[in-house]
Amino acid sequence: MDFEALKNKINNLNCYSQKELIKFEKELVISPEDFAMIFLGARFDELDVNKLPYVIDILYRSKNRFNFLLCILLLDFTFTQLPFLTQLEKYPISLEKFKEIKHTLVTVYAETDGDICNCMALILVINDPKFKYLDKPELDILVSATTRKLDEIVDYLECGYDIDDEICREIEILIDLACYMNKKKINRLVSKLSKYKLNFLCKLFITKYKIANNMNITKKEIRYLLDDKDELARVASALSKVNGLKYLDSEGVKQDDIALSTMIRWISYHNRLGKKPNKIEFIDTLEYNDEIFYIYKFKISNYNKRGYMLGVSGGYKKSVLSASSSLTYSEFEPVKVDYITQAKKLIDVSVNIR
Repeated sequence: MDFEALKNKINNLNCYSQKELIKFEKELVISPEDFAMIFLGARFDELDVNKLPYVIDILYRSKNRFNFLLCILLLDFTFTQLPFLTQLEKYPISLEKFKEIKHTLVTVYAETDGDICNCMALILVINDPKFKYLDKPELDILVSATTRKLDEIVDYLECGYDIDDEICREIEILIDLACYMNKKKINRLVSKLSKYKLNFLCKLFITKYKIANNMNITKKEIRYLLDDKDELARVASALSKVNGLKYLDSEGVKQDDIALSTMIRWISYHNRLGKKPNKIEFIDTLEYNDEIFYIYKFKISNYNKRGYMLGVSGGYKKSVLSASSSLTYSEFEPVKVDYITQAKKLIDVSVNIR
């Protein structure tokens, strides 16, 4: 296959059909020689840029290495023309694939703004939060770009412009990405940002950043994060990554508070039941593999015929305050008389799918 053949495939593709996209990826058999021919003959400006985001998406998910390399190639040479990118950050990738795409992620992040920049940043945060796999030139580019982007946002806010959802989203992502950069200038910029009336997630990531970088944390900042009990699970999860749960402990947060919030958040997620339970009650605790699990029964109005359903939240450390170890689960089955055995089965399933 040469570039002309690839161009014809892409430009004639029905990119709005998932079936056609899957077929395109499966039938795209690229050898090392083909890849070289595509690269040498490439005229990227002849590709339909409105279809490229969907092509990049399906190639990003491909198990075929050369299809994935083609995704990187397309991203490298067309990102300035792309109208948007899909949410690539939602797709897990292997360490091997991350190492192949990391330079492109850094380059595109540094040279773009908005959703495409955010997408690159989130892939970096998810796969390499402490930058173990970036070489020094890549890390230097990342730090420089992050500092510049935060500086521009501070300048924007100092001019008195409105703080909208888009600005908040950028702040959340930039500060989360910067968490382990350990740079004094970024510390100063974060301190400035912390003085503005930002949304909850911005405040959460600012607090996480401050803890990670040994900056001063006030009780007011912690108490703000604890005002909404529904967000306690998210707060605990974020702060646990920087050994910050001691701040929650000092404010009287208990393990069962975190467990309850985690169970409610899990149930409410959009691809589960999509809303909070009408009623939820603690039943018991269960020890499993040296971790503590909290057992709950809950009701949802759409499932009245099932009555109370069983769920477990865990696993939590026995002696210190901790966040969930991603073993919160329910199969939305009615509570049985032997709920302990039922709960153990739920834990076994959650262990296997984690």
